[in-house]
Amino acid sequence: MDLQIGKLTGFEIKENRDGANKVLLLQVEVTDSDDIRTIEYYQAAGQDSNPPIDSLIAFLSAGSAWAVSLGANDEIEPTSDSGEYKIYSSLAGAIKAFFKLFKTGLARLEAAIVEIAATGKIEMSGSTIDLNGNTDFAVRFSVLQTAFNQLLADYNVHAHGASPTTDTPSSAAIAGAKVSDVRVS
Repeated sequence: MDLQIGKLTGFEIKENRDGANKVLLLQVEVTDSDDIRTIEYYQAAGQDSNPPIDSLIAFLSAGSAWAVSLGANDEIEPTSDSGEYKIYSSLAGAIKAFFKLFKTGLARLEAAIVEIAATGKIEMSGSTIDLNGNTDFAVRFSVLQTAFNQLLADYNVHAHGASPTTDTPSSAAIAGAKVSDVRVS
């Protein structure tokens, strides 16, 4: 078996050589545009990835009709330190979203939008968090409680007599309780 390197030109998901499972098959240009080989992309258990087109693919030929890849290089510069792990998606040579485990115990997820599929929905974008939709707003309880207490105090001292009185409107307001960057339904 000889280790070879080629450039990824395409892919398809089809049954493997013995028809037992569907696998990712890579079309890899080895020596020139006429030397395109179909190579089964081997991945670690629990991993599902597809290298970007133009990635360099290292592979071994296991006979004349079967080759397996050992890895792919998308030519994005590594940033992880020893003992760290980073999973990312990329487009046109740039990282679009990633999850990184740091050796300090920190885990970082960066993406334009994070959607968590569960019985409910949590979506985070920038500093905004939507919980099960975005049709209502959350409140800061302490601000709401202060406004309510003011309203209650104003109501309690309000004089009700038999003759007309001059009413002073309450200055209580709950607008400050609105949290615009957390929405719920």
